[in-house]
Amino acid sequence: MIVDYINHQKEREALGIPPKPLTAGQVRDLTGLLENPAGQDEALLLSLITDRVPAGVDPAAEVKAGYLADIAGKIRRSPLISPKQAVVLLSFMGGGYNIGSLIRLLDDPDLAEAAAEALSRAILIFDAFDDVLEKSKTNVFAEKVLFSWAEARWFTEKPKVPESITVTVFKVDGEINTDDFSPASEAWSRRTFRSTPCPCSNPVSPKTFSKPSRPSRKKASPSPLPGMWWAPGLPGNPQPIP
Repeated sequence: MIVDYINHQKEREALGIPPKPLTAGQVRDLTGLLENPAGQDEALLLSLITDRVPAGVDPAAEVKAGYLADIAGKIRRSPLISPKQAVVLLSFMGGGYNIGSLIRLLDDPDLAEAAAEALSRAILIFDAFDDVLEKSKTNVFAEKVLFSWAEARWFTEKPKVPESITVTVFKVDGEINTDDFSPASEAWSRRTFRSTPCPCSNPVSPKTFSKPSRPSRKKASPSPLPGMWWAPGLPGNPQPIP
C-alpha cells in the first residue's frame, strides 16, 4: 500500500497536483501498519492518517474514526498513537463519524476532558446535540461542551482572517454554476451542513438550553437585523435565515 501510494504521489507531483485522498481500503491497510510499523516510515504513516483521509462522512473517514475510537477505547493499540492522541486526531475530523465516539468518551475518566475540548470546537453536530444535552444532566464535561457552544468558542477561537488572500479566477464563456466544478453526488464537501450550536452573546444554562428549530422565512420571528431570525432558547442571538 505504501509503495503504491508513493508512486501515485510522484505521478501527481509531476503534474503539479497533490495526491488523491486515501480510500477506505487504503485506510484499512494503513491501520494495520500503524499497529505494526516495523520497517516503515513512521512519520509518513502518521502523516497519512492525519492529513490524507477525507473528513466528514466519506467512507474512508468512517474507517479512520472507527479505528481512532478503538485506540481511544483501548480496544486496539498502536505504538505510534496513544489514546489521547487518538482523541486529538478525532477532533481534527470536523464532524460526522467522529462525533459519536467523542460523546462516548465524555464518560472516560482519562479522556473526558480531551473529548470535551474536541467537541467544543466542533460544529457539524447534527442530531448528536440531543445526546450531549441529555448527557449534560449527569456529566460535567458534557455541560462544559454546551457552555462552549453557547459562547461560540468554535468561532471566536478560529485564526483571524488574513488581510489579503491570493486566489485564482477561472473565466469561462456562457452560464456556469458550482455543480460544474463539484458534482453534488460526488463532492461531500459541497453538502449543506447546518450546525446546531449557535454563537450567543448571553450564554444560557445547559439546564434550559433548547435545540434551535429551523424556521421558514414566513415563520421566522421578527428581528431588528434584516435577513435574520431568532434561535429559540437563545435570547439575543440572531442567525441568518437558511
